[in-house]
Amino acid sequence: MLGIFCMYWIWKAFSNLALEYRKSKWKYFFLGLGAYYAAVLVSVCIVVALMLLAKGFAEISDPDFGSAEWNLFYLLSGASGCYGCYRFLEHKARKEKELLNKDEIEYIGIVSDEN
Repeated sequence: MLGIFCMYWIWKAFSNLALEYRKSKWKYFFLGLGAYYAAVLVSVCIVVALMLLAKGFAEISDPDFGSAEWNLFYLLSGASGCYGCYRFLEHKARKEKELLNKDEIEYIGIVSDEN
């Protein structure tokens, strides 16, 4: 159930970002959703690798491995990955908008310190 709410909030945030900077909202939504699941996959791989190193295969076959605490951890790691992607796309779109808003005639021959 939390996954459905999470997908809704990802869609809402990324589509608002896309509309604000005149981008494709579906492209941004799928980027956000991909970032969420990629972060969850990375965190699952790290946890599994650490458990294998610490206690072997017996820990992974334990039924407590899929408990609510781990699910909450994976949800938070996915949300943090999604937030990082959101901030990156927001920064990139803001920079593109600033570059488009500059009057190019006024800046011919002026050396910029931005790079």
